[in-house]
Amino acid sequence: MCQTYNDFTEYDVLFDVFKEIPMTKLHNNMIFELKKRGNMKEYKDEFLAAPTEIKFLLYFAKMTKKDKNKLYHFLKDTNNPPHFT
Repeated sequence: MCQTYNDFTEYDVLFDVFKEIPMTKLHNNMIFELKKRGNMKEYKDEFLAAPTEIKFLLYFAKMTKKDKNKLYHFLKDTNNPPHFT
């Protein structure tokens, strides 16, 4: 019998794998990822002024400070720039 995979069966399989990871390792990795999000504080004004369509990219992409500045300047120079402070 061939099992059909969909989002629900894939989730179940991945969740079973997830449950096998030791809690201390999960905790440490989660704290590490949360600390990386704190870096957005220095870009708060620019992030809030950015177009909605790219906020996900700005928040989750692992962009360097230089790359973020390039993107902000590019957006500033376009015809409909966000209102940066």
